[in-house]
Amino acid sequence: MENTERQRVLFILGLPRSGSTILGNILNECRNGIFVGELETLGTHCRTGGRPCGCDLPIPECPLWAPVLAALDGRLGQSAPRRALDALRQPPSSLTSDQLEEVDRLVGVLYHLAARESGCEIVIDSSKTLHAAQRLARSEAIDLRIVHLVRDCRGVCFSRQRNRDLRLREKRHPRPWLARQRKLLLLLDGWSWVRETRRARRWLDQLPSDTWRRISYSDLSARPAEVVGALTRWAGLDGTVIDGEGVVHLGGNHSVGGNRNRSITGAVPIREDRSWRQGLTRLESWMLERLQRLA
Repeated sequence: MENTERQRVLFILGLPRSGSTILGNILNECRNGIFVGELETLGTHCRTGGRPCGCDLPIPECPLWAPVLAALDGRLGQSAPRRALDALRQPPSSLTSDQLEEVDRLVGVLYHLAARESGCEIVIDSSKTLHAAQRLARSEAIDLRIVHLVRDCRGVCFSRQRNRDLRLREKRHPRPWLARQRKLLLLLDGWSWVRETRRARRWLDQLPSDTWRRISYSDLSARPAEVVGALTRWAGLDGTVIDGEGVVHLGGNHSVGGNRNRSITGAVPIREDRSWRQGLTRLESWMLERLQRLA
């Protein structure tokens, strides 16, 4: 029998390098919440040999995702869920009507299955993209809450450039000549921050005010117990997960995609990454700060 109840989903909206992975890891410690990471990347990572689950097992062998994928095959047919999973990452404007229908059917059951297999009421998704949030908002099967996580433009852009520099050093960057154009890329990243932040704000302003919250990465880092406590009460998540010293005790998760630190466990102090203050030149910091004002 199909589950006709709407599935509660807490969606983290924002830009890459904004702290969504650590926020998801924190919320995963709530008793009735399951953090699934960037669920729209499930199709990319579920193949054997792809990036493993947050539990460090390949996605097809994970005790959460293996039964979810098997149940998808059973409900939608063996070929339909894989096509729809691959289409999850694509903006709706790039899909045909048949593909959109398959994706809508997938969304209707995927979050229900993740909740069922985990035994949790609320699925926490850090896919971050606006089109993924809009798709969930349109689904009659989803009861959606959105947290818009915003980090300082300078922190986001420096983190992205630092990742390029790392890939250059490890000789993994596909276009090293482009990755070395530091100031140009920082400028492009800054404008992308402005554009996407504007788009998210305009869309959220059209939604009922009780369906979304905006928090800043700096506030989350400075007052983690207060910010997370208010967020969990609003979202209906159960449990106090950060102690008075600003430390969260992580027990592991089954997140898909996301930052490489998503598999970290144990006692983790919540601290702001301020490396951009030393990593950016005065000119770069000034340029990005001026861009940030445009949002």
